[in-house]
Amino acid sequence: MQLEALKQLLSQHPDKRLAFQLPEGKLIPPHFHITELGLVTKSFVDCGGTKRSSKACMLQIWVANDTQHVLKASKLNEILSHSAAIGLSDEDVIECEYQSNHLSIFSLDNCQVTDVAIVFNLTNKQTACLSPDKCGLDAFGNPTGCC
Repeated sequence: MQLEALKQLLSQHPDKRLAFQLPEGKLIPPHFHITELGLVTKSFVDCGGTKRSSKACMLQIWVANDTQHVLKASKLNEILSHSAAIGLSDEDVIECEYQSNHLSIFSLDNCQVTDVAIVFNLTNKQTACLSPDKCGLDAFGNPTGCC
């Protein structure tokens, strides 16, 4: 999901509470906080020697002991209103950082709007070879010959 789509969704449903569902189906406790809005940039060289970069809007999700806390769409939209000040653009993709047993970064791919909440589905990010042709691999990671 891109930042612009998230802002529009939140604007359309300002009074709905928010929920985040982990890839295995479990919901993050409902009293979570969004503790950071970040611009994450990554410059790197892939295994084939190609220079690359990526950019994302990172939301950090944190759970405190204040079990009465409820984050509504209007509050997250207020937080997102500061995105341009840190260099984010509406085309940037949304990623979410959350720690349960270990710190994980998830993609924010889709959501469902219910009578009371917007439920965001978090999906696992995957690694991949970005230069399979230079590494002797096909699109599925199978060897095609010696590198």
